[in-house]
Amino acid sequence: MRSNRKFAILVIAASFIFSNSISVDGAYAQQSGSEDIQDEIVVIGKKLSAVKFDFKVTKKGEVKKCEITKPSGDPDIDALPCKVVATCSIGGFKKRKQLLDCMSSEWKASVRSLAERRLNPAS
Repeated sequence: MRSNRKFAILVIAASFIFSNSISVDGAYAQQSGSEDIQDEIVVIGKKLSAVKFDFKVTKKGEVKKCEITKPSGDPDIDALPCKVVATCSIGGFKKRKQLLDCMSSEWKASVRSLAERRLNPAS
């Protein structure tokens, strides 16, 4: 990857999280006996679809920059994209596809975690 290459993957990320996380996490919610998790994931997914962000990765796979260019207005949701980029950059992925694959799976975990924290703030 070139260090100056910008990645704007909002559409990919938002559509992935909205379509795939709901089905995967919907099964999780039903197993746990709580439809509230699934509902919260839908709310987060809708708000996240409004967020736009850019990031740059060096040739070594390190995040050089990550910035929210259009926030949702919810600080927890606005923090997710750069958190996902940072988590995946730890793997030092040098190929764009590897980074995007990591980000796809990390979206699910991050949104589910946020939904659970919001529904169970004392946990």
